[in-house]
Amino acid sequence: KFSVLFFFIYEFIRLKQGCAALSDLSFIFSCRNGKIEMGIIAKSLQKEAGCWLPSFHFDKSQKEILASHGHIIPAIARELRIVQNIHEDIAACIDDVGVDVLAGIIWDHLLKYQLDNSDSDIFLVYLTKLKHESLLNDLASKLPRYYIHIDSVKLQVDGKPFSCAYWHRRLVEFTKFQVSVDKKHPVDTKKNTASCYPLQVFVGFDPVRMGSLALFIYSRKSGRLIRHYDDARNMLGLSHSGSDYCQGMTVIVDDYYGMLPLTPSKQDIAFSEESGGEAHEHNFFSWIGAVSKFFWNFHVDQISPDGVDRKTLLTNAIVAHKPNVTAMSELPSSSMNFSLLQKNFAPLRDIDLSHFENVDWLVKKK
Repeated sequence: KFSVLFFFIYEFIRLKQGCAALSDLSFIFSCRNGKIEMGIIAKSLQKEAGCWLPSFHFDKSQKEILASHGHIIPAIARELRIVQNIHEDIAACIDDVGVDVLAGIIWDHLLKYQLDNSDSDIFLVYLTKLKHESLLNDLASKLPRYYIHIDSVKLQVDGKPFSCAYWHRRLVEFTKFQVSVDKKHPVDTKKNTASCYPLQVFVGFDPVRMGSLALFIYSRKSGRLIRHYDDARNMLGLSHSGSDYCQGMTVIVDDYYGMLPLTPSKQDIAFSEESGGEAHEHNFFSWIGAVSKFFWNFHVDQISPDGVDRKTLLTNAIVAHKPNVTAMSELPSSSMNFSLLQKNFAPLRDIDLSHFENVDWLVKKK
């Protein structure tokens, strides 16, 4: 019970800090068990005497409000005016947005969704008085690169839908591998399946970037980016001189089942925090290195079987894709509707990609 309580306190602190960093006025709404709750995080409410983060619940239940039928928004507005009567500073925060505007947001983005998903708990954060004018554009452009598994959620930025299918549109020769990583025993010892877990590794070439091998490690079901290397060749035990393993080669590791140990902040990997962490770390990066080496050698051998000018030929072949990839990458997701986004760009874990089967991996002791 204590750990669960700590988790919720910790996540609330992160939410508060995030809202405060992005805007001077934020509203948080939730709909749970038929009860509508509301919280306010506002710069104007913070005084020298102390921090104030007021929260309330509507007098009327969700069911009672929805029973208003054609008068739902006025019914929500009445609840907001009741909240305003609690304190003049709270009234001022709601007036900054407007009672009717806020009522419309609650209906459109909270209660309307509940009509088709009555058993779901819904959480809504509404940021206003943004501190950075470019925030919305930055969010729409960067979020798809930082999360790879949230396309089952209907995402909107500034009222426009978008997809997290960033790598789908960015990489050529996009290929999927699945390997089995042992968490406790070195890879060069007898395999113990009881301590192994499946790990998905995606590899491709980025004709827009055209640099050294870049490694992106994503973790958990949301697929959040937790570590990134601009040049991971040395980390993976690969040759890191010259143009070997370059040509915009990009490796994406998907720890979907959450087997990587993370720091308390969930921002990085912490192999030292688990028993057998040294073996786990060695095996993890050894497998990624093996997949990367196999993928690169396969393509240079395909393009130049005799080994002549193979890196130059591979570079030219990848660069030839740049115009199409650039056009696809710059096509805003907001120009498509949500159903079209889901149809054309399935979540990375479900996408049908080229893959290799029955690879005879050879373990070499150094």
